[in-house]
Amino acid sequence: MVKQGPLGYAETYVVEHECDNMALEELCKRLDRSKKAVSECIAKYKLANPDLHNVASQIPSRNGSTVMTKGGSEMIGEVSQRSVGRSDCVVQIKKK
Repeated sequence: MVKQGPLGYAETYVVEHECDNMALEELCKRLDRSKKAVSECIAKYKLANPDLHNVASQIPSRNGSTVMTKGGSEMIGEVSQRSVGRSDCVVQIKKK
C-alpha cells in the first residue's frame, strides 16, 4: 500500500539528497510513495536549486585559475557517457 498525502519533512530531505544518486523507482520503493509524488518533489527541488545540477557550478573559478572538484568530474563523466557523437556537426575543412 502506497502512502498518500504530501511528503513529510524527512521524506523531502531524503528525496533532495538522494535524487541524483538513486533512480526514481528506488526512491519510491524506499519511501513507499507514488512516482507522481516523488517526481513532483524532485522537480520542485531542481527548479528551486538550478545551480546545483550543472557542471559549471561544480568547477569553481577565481582570478583565472580553475579547480576541478570531485562532483564536477563525476558530472562530466556521466554527461560524456550519455552523449552520442554527432557526425552532422563535423565540418570537413580540407578534402584529401
